[in-house]
Amino acid sequence: MNNETKNNIKIITLLFVVFVILYALHVTIGSQFGSEENYSDYTDSPNIIFETDTLNNILTVSEIHPEYIELHWSEISLISLDNGSASLPYGTIEIGDRITDCKGYFRLEWEITGITITTADFR
Repeated sequence: MNNETKNNIKIITLLFVVFVILYALHVTIGSQFGSEENYSDYTDSPNIIFETDTLNNILTVSEIHPEYIELHWSEISLISLDNGSASLPYGTIEIGDRITDCKGYFRLEWEITGITITTADFR
């Protein structure tokens, strides 16, 4: 083998080792980023649109903007304004999710920024 071939083999071997190390790092620590435990990385104000059913005391998620973000119900606080209460769902916020047992007057607030998502009046 000539020197050029030996050098090419060394370079290819070095690149292979680097890729194996990067893959191992991705598998071991990469999965920790962006998990539900860390909540969403979105810090602007989300826009969640609800349909109100006052007959059955339900708020239903009808739209989420921007559509590409992943928000979680654990990031939402219910603030009672006038004996307000409701049962929030769990997990990722998706279109069709229902907030049930709505009573009184309350505000839904995004905990990360303190921004009001919506207010609801079931008095």
